Amino acid sequence: MLGLIFLPWTTLMYVLVAPGGVNGFDWIWLALMLIGDLASYGGGIGRKQIPGYEGY
Repeated sequence: MLGLIFLPWTTLMYVLVAPGGVNGFDWIWLALMLIGDLASYGGGIGRKQIPGYEGY
């Protein structure tokens, strides 16, 4: 449940690749999704530094 809250894309990819076991190329998919999750958090922080931006 925590994976869906904090790392949703990584958790989704894990569910897709884990039934047969995680090995080989599957680790690359998981790493890419982890980078995507972290980048989405970083993008939200960067928007708050834009002058005049009225976000949430």
